[in-house]
Amino acid sequence: NDDEEEEEEEKERSTTDNKKKKKKKGKKGKDDSSDEDEEKEDEYDYIRPSQEELDAYEAEWDAIFADIPYKLRLIPYRHYSFYSSKGIPEEVPIDDVPFEKGIRTKDIEIIIEWKETAHDAIKQVVNKVVVDSEYSKWKKEKQAKASRDDSQLTLYDCINAYVAQETLGDQDLWYCSECKDHQKANKKLDLWSFPEILIIHLKRFQVLGVGRFGRGEKIQTFVDCPIRGLDLTPYVLAGSDNDETAPIYDLYAVSCHSGSCGGGHYTAYALNDETDRWYYFNDSQVRPAKQSDIVSSSTYVLFYKKCH
Repeated sequence: NDDEEEEEEEKERSTTDNKKKKKKKGKKGKDDSSDEDEEKEDEYDYIRPSQEELDAYEAEWDAIFADIPYKLRLIPYRHYSFYSSKGIPEEVPIDDVPFEKGIRTKDIEIIIEWKETAHDAIKQVVNKVVVDSEYSKWKKEKQAKASRDDSQLTLYDCINAYVAQETLGDQDLWYCSECKDHQKANKKLDLWSFPEILIIHLKRFQVLGVGRFGRGEKIQTFVDCPIRGLDLTPYVLAGSDNDETAPIYDLYAVSCHSGSCGGGHYTAYALNDETDRWYYFNDSQVRPAKQSDIVSSSTYVLFYKKCH
Protein backbone atom coordinates (compact mmCIF):
# COMPACT_ATOMS: atom_id res chain seq x y z
CA ASN A 1 0.00 0.00 0.00
CA ASP A 2 2.81 2.38 0.84
CA ASP A 3 4.36 1.76 -2.56
CA GLU A 4 1.07 2.51 -4.36
CA GLU A 5 0.62 5.78 -2.46
CA GLU A 6 4.15 6.87 -3.37
CA GLU A 7 3.44 6.17 -7.09
CA GLU A 8 0.24 8.22 -7.04
CA GLU A 9 2.01 11.18 -5.37
CA GLU A 10 4.75 10.98 -8.01
CA LYS A 11 2.13 11.13 -10.80
CA GLU A 12 0.45 14.18 -9.27
CA ARG A 13 3.79 15.99 -9.01
CA SER A 14 4.60 15.27 -12.67
CA THR A 15 1.17 16.57 -13.91
CA THR A 16 1.44 19.82 -11.94
CA ASP A 17 4.97 20.36 -13.29
CA ASN A 18 3.73 19.86 -16.86
CA LYS A 19 0.90 22.39 -16.33
CA LYS A 20 3.33 24.95 -14.99
CA LYS A 21 5.61 24.43 -17.99
CA LYS A 22 2.68 24.90 -20.44
CA LYS A 23 1.60 28.10 -18.71
CA LYS A 24 5.11 29.48 -18.95
CA LYS A 25 5.30 28.57 -22.64
CA GLY A 26 1.87 30.17 -23.31
CA LYS A 27 2.82 33.33 -21.52
CA LYS A 28 6.05 33.48 -23.43
CA GLY A 29 4.20 33.00 -26.74
CA LYS A 30 1.84 35.90 -25.93
CA ASP A 31 4.71 38.11 -25.02
CA ASP A 32 6.45 37.26 -28.28
CA SER A 33 3.32 38.03 -30.42
CA SER A 34 2.73 41.36 -28.66
CA ASP A 35 6.34 42.26 -29.33
CA GLU A 36 5.85 41.43 -33.02
CA ASP A 37 2.69 43.62 -33.21
CA GLU A 38 4.54 46.49 -31.62
CA GLU A 39 7.33 46.07 -34.15
CA LYS A 40 4.76 46.14 -37.02
CA GLU A 41 3.06 49.25 -35.61
CA ASP A 42 6.42 50.95 -35.36
CA GLU A 43 7.17 49.90 -38.93
CA TYR A 44 4.08 51.77 -40.41
CA ASP A 45 4.16 54.77 -38.09
CA TYR A 46 5.71 57.01 -40.77
CA ILE A 47 2.65 56.70 -43.09
CA ARG A 48 -0.08 56.64 -40.44
CA PRO A 49 -1.96 60.03 -40.37
CA SER A 50 -2.16 61.87 -37.13
CA GLN A 51 -5.47 62.47 -35.34
CA GLU A 52 -5.42 66.12 -36.46
CA GLU A 53 -5.05 65.06 -40.09
CA LEU A 54 -7.93 62.59 -39.72
CA ASP A 55 -10.13 65.29 -38.20
CA ALA A 56 -9.28 67.69 -41.05
CA TYR A 57 -10.07 64.96 -43.59
CA GLU A 58 -13.46 64.29 -42.00
CA ALA A 59 -14.19 68.03 -41.91
CA GLU A 60 -13.56 68.31 -45.64
CA TRP A 61 -16.03 65.53 -46.37
CA ASP A 62 -18.57 67.06 -44.01
CA ALA A 63 -18.35 70.30 -46.01
CA ILE A 64 -18.87 68.38 -49.26
CA PHE A 65 -21.89 66.52 -47.88
CA ALA A 66 -23.36 69.79 -46.59
CA ASP A 67 -23.33 71.25 -50.14
CA ILE A 68 -24.88 68.25 -51.87
CA PRO A 69 -28.06 69.62 -53.52
CA TYR A 70 -30.25 66.59 -52.80
CA LYS A 71 -31.35 64.06 -50.22
CA LEU A 72 -31.92 60.33 -50.63
CA ARG A 73 -35.09 58.83 -49.17
CA LEU A 74 -36.13 55.20 -48.89
CA ILE A 75 -39.65 54.30 -50.04
CA PRO A 76 -41.19 52.31 -47.14
CA TYR A 77 -43.45 50.15 -49.29
CA ARG A 78 -44.35 49.53 -52.91
CA HIS A 79 -47.48 51.64 -53.42
CA TYR A 80 -46.40 54.56 -51.28
CA SER A 81 -47.89 57.93 -52.26
CA PHE A 82 -46.75 61.35 -51.05
CA TYR A 83 -50.32 62.62 -51.34
CA SER A 84 -52.32 59.87 -49.63
CA SER A 85 -49.84 57.94 -47.48
CA LYS A 86 -48.97 58.94 -43.95
CA GLY A 87 -45.47 59.89 -42.93
CA ILE A 88 -42.42 60.89 -44.94
CA PRO A 89 -39.90 58.35 -46.27
CA GLU A 90 -36.87 58.15 -44.04
CA GLU A 91 -33.75 59.92 -45.19
CA VAL A 92 -30.78 57.74 -46.11
CA PRO A 93 -27.55 59.14 -44.61
CA ILE A 94 -24.99 60.04 -47.25
CA ASP A 95 -22.08 59.75 -44.83
CA ASP A 96 -20.57 56.34 -44.07
CA VAL A 97 -23.02 55.54 -41.28
CA PRO A 98 -24.61 52.07 -41.03
CA PHE A 99 -28.23 52.31 -42.10
CA GLU A 100 -30.65 49.54 -41.24
CA LYS A 101 -34.34 49.93 -41.92
CA GLY A 102 -37.02 47.29 -42.10
CA ILE A 103 -39.12 47.60 -45.25
CA ARG A 104 -42.15 45.67 -46.37
CA THR A 105 -41.01 44.84 -49.89
CA LYS A 106 -38.33 42.80 -51.59
CA ASP A 107 -37.48 45.63 -54.00
CA ILE A 108 -35.78 48.66 -52.50
CA GLU A 109 -36.73 52.01 -54.06
CA ILE A 110 -34.82 55.19 -53.37
CA ILE A 111 -35.96 58.64 -54.46
CA ILE A 112 -33.93 61.83 -54.89
CA GLU A 113 -35.32 64.90 -53.15
CA TRP A 114 -33.76 68.03 -54.70
CA LYS A 115 -33.24 71.12 -52.61
CA GLU A 116 -35.31 74.15 -53.55
CA THR A 117 -32.35 76.15 -54.89
CA ALA A 118 -31.07 73.24 -56.97
CA HIS A 119 -34.58 72.49 -58.28
CA ASP A 120 -35.04 76.07 -59.52
CA ALA A 121 -31.64 76.07 -61.22
CA ILE A 122 -31.93 72.63 -62.80
CA LYS A 123 -35.50 72.75 -64.12
CA GLN A 124 -34.84 75.82 -66.27
CA VAL A 125 -31.75 74.29 -67.83
CA VAL A 126 -33.36 70.89 -68.43
CA ASN A 127 -36.57 72.31 -69.89
CA LYS A 128 -34.63 74.74 -72.06
CA VAL A 129 -32.43 71.98 -73.45
CA VAL A 130 -35.45 69.78 -74.23
CA VAL A 131 -37.39 72.64 -75.81
CA ASP A 132 -34.41 73.85 -77.82
CA SER A 133 -33.72 70.36 -79.16
CA GLU A 134 -37.37 70.00 -80.20
CA TYR A 135 -37.30 73.44 -81.75
CA SER A 136 -34.06 72.71 -83.63
CA LYS A 137 -35.57 69.56 -85.10
CA TRP A 138 -38.75 71.41 -86.04
CA LYS A 139 -36.71 74.27 -87.56
CA LYS A 140 -34.73 71.88 -89.74
CA GLU A 141 -37.94 70.29 -90.99
CA LYS A 142 -39.38 73.72 -91.77
CA GLN A 143 -36.22 74.80 -93.59
CA ALA A 144 -36.21 71.60 -95.63
CA LYS A 145 -39.84 72.24 -96.52
CA ALA A 146 -39.05 75.86 -97.40
CA SER A 147 -36.32 74.76 -99.81
CA ARG A 148 -38.97 72.73 -101.63
CA ASP A 149 -41.59 75.48 -101.47
CA ASP A 150 -40.41 78.92 -102.62
CA SER A 151 -43.79 80.52 -101.80
CA GLN A 152 -43.37 80.14 -98.02
CA LEU A 153 -43.38 83.43 -96.15
CA THR A 154 -41.54 84.45 -93.01
CA LEU A 155 -42.45 87.08 -90.45
CA TYR A 156 -39.53 89.15 -91.71
CA ASP A 157 -41.11 89.15 -95.19
CA CYS A 158 -44.30 90.53 -93.67
CA ILE A 159 -42.43 93.26 -91.77
CA ASN A 160 -40.48 94.19 -94.91
CA ALA A 161 -43.76 94.60 -96.79
CA TYR A 162 -45.18 96.63 -93.88
CA VAL A 163 -42.36 99.22 -93.93
CA ALA A 164 -41.87 99.23 -97.72
CA GLN A 165 -42.71 102.37 -99.71
CA GLU A 166 -45.95 102.19 -101.70
CA THR A 167 -47.70 104.48 -104.17
CA LEU A 168 -51.31 105.29 -103.37
CA GLY A 169 -53.81 104.29 -106.03
CA ASP A 170 -56.62 106.23 -107.67
CA GLN A 171 -58.94 105.38 -104.81
CA ASP A 172 -56.51 106.82 -102.24
CA LEU A 173 -55.34 110.10 -103.78
CA TRP A 174 -53.63 112.54 -101.48
CA TYR A 175 -54.63 116.21 -101.42
CA CYS A 176 -51.59 118.47 -101.92
CA SER A 177 -51.83 121.82 -100.11
CA GLU A 178 -49.30 123.37 -102.49
CA CYS A 179 -50.99 122.67 -105.85
CA LYS A 180 -54.48 122.40 -104.37
CA ASP A 181 -55.14 119.11 -106.13
CA HIS A 182 -55.29 115.36 -105.40
CA GLN A 183 -52.11 113.54 -106.33
CA LYS A 184 -50.72 110.04 -106.32
CA ALA A 185 -48.43 110.11 -103.32
CA ASN A 186 -45.83 107.75 -101.92
CA LYS A 187 -46.41 106.42 -98.42
CA LYS A 188 -43.83 104.80 -96.14
CA LEU A 189 -43.87 103.72 -92.48
CA ASP A 190 -40.74 103.91 -90.33
CA LEU A 191 -40.13 102.52 -86.86
CA TRP A 192 -38.56 104.87 -84.31
CA SER A 193 -38.56 102.74 -81.14
CA PHE A 194 -39.87 99.43 -79.87
CA PRO A 195 -41.94 98.63 -76.76
CA GLU A 196 -41.36 96.01 -74.09
CA ILE A 197 -44.38 94.04 -75.31
CA LEU A 198 -44.81 93.73 -79.07
CA ILE A 199 -48.13 92.50 -80.53
CA ILE A 200 -48.14 91.53 -84.20
CA HIS A 201 -51.47 91.03 -85.95
CA LEU A 202 -51.34 89.02 -89.17
CA LYS A 203 -53.85 90.01 -91.82
CA ARG A 204 -55.75 86.76 -92.23
CA PHE A 205 -58.93 88.14 -93.83
CA GLN A 206 -59.46 90.00 -97.09
CA VAL A 207 -62.42 91.15 -99.19
CA LEU A 208 -62.50 90.13 -102.84
CA GLY A 209 -64.63 92.25 -105.17
CA VAL A 210 -66.27 95.64 -104.68
CA GLY A 211 -69.53 96.69 -103.08
CA ARG A 212 -72.31 94.19 -102.53
CA PHE A 213 -70.58 91.74 -104.82
CA GLY A 214 -67.56 91.56 -102.55
CA ARG A 215 -66.97 88.47 -100.48
CA GLY A 216 -64.71 87.73 -97.58
CA GLU A 217 -61.94 85.16 -97.73
CA LYS A 218 -59.52 83.86 -95.15
CA ILE A 219 -55.81 83.78 -95.98
CA GLN A 220 -54.43 80.37 -94.96
CA THR A 221 -50.79 81.05 -95.92
CA PHE A 222 -48.28 79.67 -93.46
CA VAL A 223 -46.00 82.37 -92.00
CA ASP A 224 -42.82 81.12 -90.34
CA CYS A 225 -42.50 83.12 -87.10
CA PRO A 226 -39.41 82.86 -84.87
CA ILE A 227 -40.15 81.66 -81.36
CA ARG A 228 -36.87 82.96 -79.98
CA GLY A 229 -34.68 85.81 -81.11
CA LEU A 230 -36.94 87.93 -83.35
CA ASP A 231 -34.34 90.60 -84.26
CA LEU A 232 -35.84 93.93 -85.36
CA THR A 233 -32.61 95.92 -85.15
CA PRO A 234 -32.44 96.51 -88.95
CA TYR A 235 -35.85 98.21 -88.83
CA VAL A 236 -34.92 100.95 -86.35
CA LEU A 237 -34.92 104.31 -88.14
CA ALA A 238 -31.40 105.64 -88.65
CA GLY A 239 -30.64 108.61 -86.39
CA SER A 240 -33.05 107.66 -83.61
CA ASP A 241 -31.20 108.54 -80.42
CA ASN A 242 -32.49 106.19 -77.74
CA ASP A 243 -30.58 104.20 -75.16
CA GLU A 244 -33.10 101.37 -74.87
CA THR A 245 -32.12 97.73 -75.16
CA ALA A 246 -31.81 96.06 -78.55
CA PRO A 247 -35.19 95.18 -80.11
CA ILE A 248 -34.81 91.40 -79.86
CA TYR A 249 -37.93 89.50 -78.81
CA ASP A 250 -39.07 86.07 -77.64
CA LEU A 251 -42.54 84.73 -78.30
CA TYR A 252 -44.66 84.09 -75.20
CA ALA A 253 -48.25 83.73 -76.52
CA VAL A 254 -50.14 83.07 -79.75
CA SER A 255 -53.79 83.51 -80.64
CA CYS A 256 -55.03 81.13 -83.37
CA HIS A 257 -58.10 81.16 -85.59
CA SER A 258 -59.50 78.11 -87.34
CA GLY A 259 -62.42 78.20 -89.75
CA SER A 260 -63.47 80.82 -92.29
CA CYS A 261 -64.91 84.35 -92.45
CA GLY A 262 -68.41 83.03 -91.89
CA GLY A 263 -67.55 81.18 -88.69
CA GLY A 264 -64.57 79.91 -86.76
CA HIS A 265 -63.02 79.08 -83.44
CA TYR A 266 -60.26 80.73 -81.38
CA THR A 267 -57.59 78.86 -79.44
CA ALA A 268 -54.31 79.98 -77.87
CA TYR A 269 -50.82 78.92 -76.87
CA ALA A 270 -49.02 80.49 -73.91
CA LEU A 271 -45.65 80.07 -72.25
CA ASN A 272 -45.37 79.52 -68.51
CA ASP A 273 -42.54 81.87 -67.57
CA GLU A 274 -41.65 79.95 -64.39
CA THR A 275 -41.42 76.47 -65.91
CA ASP A 276 -40.55 77.50 -69.50
CA ARG A 277 -43.26 75.13 -70.76
CA TRP A 278 -45.85 75.82 -73.46
CA TYR A 279 -49.55 75.10 -72.93
CA TYR A 280 -52.49 74.85 -75.31
CA PHE A 281 -55.80 76.54 -74.37
CA ASN A 282 -59.06 75.46 -76.00
CA ASP A 283 -62.07 76.88 -74.15
CA SER A 284 -61.95 75.26 -70.69
CA GLN A 285 -59.37 72.62 -71.68
CA VAL A 286 -55.68 73.15 -71.01
CA ARG A 287 -52.88 70.71 -71.85
CA PRO A 288 -49.10 70.82 -72.40
CA ALA A 289 -48.08 71.68 -75.94
CA LYS A 290 -45.15 70.88 -78.19
CA GLN A 291 -43.17 73.82 -79.44
CA SER A 292 -43.46 72.49 -83.00
CA ASP A 293 -47.27 72.99 -82.87
CA ILE A 294 -47.24 76.65 -81.83
CA VAL A 295 -46.73 78.27 -85.24
CA SER A 296 -49.07 77.09 -87.98
CA SER A 297 -51.33 78.37 -90.74
CA SER A 298 -53.89 79.21 -88.01
CA THR A 299 -51.54 81.69 -86.28
CA TYR A 300 -53.39 85.00 -86.06
CA VAL A 301 -51.96 87.28 -83.32
CA LEU A 302 -48.42 87.00 -81.94
CA PHE A 303 -47.30 88.29 -78.53
CA TYR A 304 -43.59 89.00 -78.07
CA LYS A 305 -41.62 90.32 -75.09
CA LYS A 306 -38.25 92.04 -75.27
CA CYS A 307 -35.17 90.10 -74.18
CA HIS A 308 -32.96 91.56 -71.43
